[in-house]
Amino acid sequence: MSLAVAAACTLSLVLLVDSSGSIRDPEFEVQRDAAADAVASREIVRIVERRGGVAVAVVMFSEAPRTVVPWTVIRDAAAAGRFADRLRGVERPFRGGTNTGRGLGHSLDELATAPCREEMVVDVSTDGVADDPAVLADQRARAVAEGVRINALGVVSPIDDHGGASHEDAVERAQEWMDGSLRTPDGFVIVVRDWSDYHRAIRRKLALEISVSPTPSSSAKQ
Repeated sequence: MSLAVAAACTLSLVLLVDSSGSIRDPEFEVQRDAAADAVASREIVRIVERRGGVAVAVVMFSEAPRTVVPWTVIRDAAAAGRFADRLRGVERPFRGGTNTGRGLGHSLDELATAPCREEMVVDVSTDGVADDPAVLADQRARAVAEGVRINALGVVSPIDDHGGASHEDAVERAQEWMDGSLRTPDGFVIVVRDWSDYHRAIRRKLALEISVSPTPSSSAKQ
């Protein structure tokens, strides 16, 4: 890797997006398009410019993971717009189980070849509990060992089946699971109560992740 490439960014960020069967097609499109809109937004571009550049890749997962947008260094509005256009053009790759652990492992493999390694983050977007908890636990421990921070954005839709629990109880359970099993100790969790809140939440999350200031090691409900 050349010094010019290595100096092009100070943060490498993987957007790990749930494409499992519990995600309806309109919800998948919300995840994809909201992330694209957020990256290209004036607010996020200003933060990126202040930081000096970030590298972003997108991984989608179900039973297996796939990198759908490879590493892209973003330093200005033009690069952010090109990245956003490419992401909006991604077709849904999966509709199976929720193997979050495998998705995380693939994301860590991507970070091993990232353009910059000064700070590394995996940003998980999901609506459910992992189907592979043992794999997730192993990969979460690997992330901690490799200095990778995991943050999570969870969505608990009121129209989903919560197994007899109230919507509020389902939100609390999602918060507890993400705090205890998904985020790293230096990471944070945001849980939203409906897909209509997702655009605002992902923009807030990216602002926290890309900001030069340390992100809070805490959780927040929307």
